[in-house]
Amino acid sequence: MDVRLQFAAARRRLEASDAALTQSMRLRLSRAGSRLGPLEAHLKQLSPLTILDRGYAIVEREGKIVKSSGTRAGGVRDQGKTCERWPRRPSHAPRAQL
Repeated sequence: MDVRLQFAAARRRLEASDAALTQSMRLRLSRAGSRLGPLEAHLKQLSPLTILDRGYAIVEREGKIVKSSGTRAGGVRDQGKTCERWPRRPSHAPRAQL
């Protein structure tokens, strides 16, 4: 067989393999992106800045973060409302720096 024909056949096999590999990689990346999309959205919802944007606040008393609205200094429970949601920050208002 002529060497040129052998090289031409090898080139066709190489090009076909390259095309199949490229298609396979694109398919795998697409599937991975489909699995990561919902995880990314969930992670964004857990972001402290996203939580603060929804109207919640981090409150400190005596240098410590208050973990319950019903607890005063010294561990004594308050009587009354336990949770009140603040109005949303207007979209034009500056974001608080942490």
